[in-house]
Amino acid sequence: MQTLHVPRRYIRERALTAQLSVHRSTLRRWVEQGLLPAPIQIGPRIVAWDADEIEQWQADRAAASRKPG
Repeated sequence: MQTLHVPRRYIRERALTAQLSVHRSTLRRWVEQGLLPAPIQIGPRIVAWDADEIEQWQADRAAASRKPG
């Protein structure tokens, strides 16, 4: 049986700032504070975030915001 390989998706900083409606300094601060997953070095001068990690992070934040109290 052949295994299906799903390529990993990445989100670059500009796209992530637009998606989250925050400034890039906010992204960097959240990473430093451990509030946002750290980006991955995907090239000599290129960093990006794992799209699956960001989707999970957003789902976790949405769930936490719905908890009473």
